[in-house]
Amino acid sequence: VYKRQVLTFAGAPFAVARGDLLTLQLLREPAEAPTPTAPRAAPTVTSAAGREREPAARPVGRARGRIGIDMSAQRSTTRVGGSDPTDLERTYATPALRFDVTVPRAVGGFQLRTSMRVAHRYSGQDLISPATSTRVYGATLEREFTSVPFRVVLGRFSSPVERYSGYWDGALVRYGGRAFGVGAIAGFQPERWNERPSTALPKVTGFADWEGRGEGWRWQGDVSAHTLRPADSLTDHTYLGLSQRIMVGPLRLYQDLQVDQDPLDGGWKVSRIRVRGSVTVGPNLELRVGGSRRERFLLGTVGNFFAPSSNRVDAGLAVRGHTGFLSAGVSMNRNGSGQTTHGATGSYSLTRLPGSQSMGTAGSVSWWSGPYGKTLSAAPSLTMSLRPAWLQLGYRFNRSDYLEQVSTTHAGE
Repeated sequence: VYKRQVLTFAGAPFAVARGDLLTLQLLREPAEAPTPTAPRAAPTVTSAAGREREPAARPVGRARGRIGIDMSAQRSTTRVGGSDPTDLERTYATPALRFDVTVPRAVGGFQLRTSMRVAHRYSGQDLISPATSTRVYGATLEREFTSVPFRVVLGRFSSPVERYSGYWDGALVRYGGRAFGVGAIAGFQPERWNERPSTALPKVTGFADWEGRGEGWRWQGDVSAHTLRPADSLTDHTYLGLSQRIMVGPLRLYQDLQVDQDPLDGGWKVSRIRVRGSVTVGPNLELRVGGSRRERFLLGTVGNFFAPSSNRVDAGLAVRGHTGFLSAGVSMNRNGSGQTTHGATGSYSLTRLPGSQSMGTAGSVSWWSGPYGKTLSAAPSLTMSLRPAWLQLGYRFNRSDYLEQVSTTHAGE
């Protein structure tokens, strides 16, 4: 299965390695200061008859955010084969428009948030269909009431409370404050391959979340129950989730647990358990270690509904400075048949090269070895700030020796 992850830094880049878990905490935004051109609310006036005239309605908040124009291109040459190799030439280009816009008080006191990307995907070999791609990552109306601790989210969103139900086209309600809250989500799961709205996978989730903190420590957790009721011949899926995050001084501990109901006998089975920890040593060094076991639920199968087990352990470190970082990690994975694979990754980033205020460099390297072959890839790049634009020039190398099929790729990006 081919998966693609896209990560954008808001501010200075920091160390991210493959398999890292990123937790984003969205804080309530402060009230906007009135602008000189905004109309002032009319004062309440009492007439001679004693009736009050209502003040003027609050104006719609000014939109803020980003509209981006992106352009990426790649040309690669891949040599496949042994004694009689074949060269494959490929060219890709992807101009795109990205919209990330927030409108406070858009309608009825709700805040409007949109995040979407429209791209034209060009391939010199006509391999991509359809050529135009529209991805809606978020389109929500959200409101937090002040008279009661109540929150409502409507539209396309990912669950902001738990990490087991994924994306929704639906509605979320939550009652409670920061220390404790309960709520529910109802709606549909978008199409996974093109993110279009669909009614094929209706689902419901109930959750509770809590948080405690003190001098030098913090504890967060959530528990949730989920059920999917496919509209077609797929099997119903019911499962539970539990997550905890503990922070004590320089120590960070994370735990995720998912328990699925087996449709065959109605019993419960641990399908995912993951534990990770990290500790900060000194001002610049972080050490991390983790382990996981997974038996993924297969929604579209008949008979055995769980994938073969996969057990993974990993360790790594990251060194951070004022203008860059360096990270490295190793991992080992063993499947249910006893086959073992090993991997190693490394990445670096330097936002400013010595003697330059607008040029930097970044890159990554990875190695993987298993019973059927091995791969090696490297991707150094040079970054330049050409205000208001940003430019990255890179080279990508990949060599794969898998099932006695050797391929080598050189690409300029």
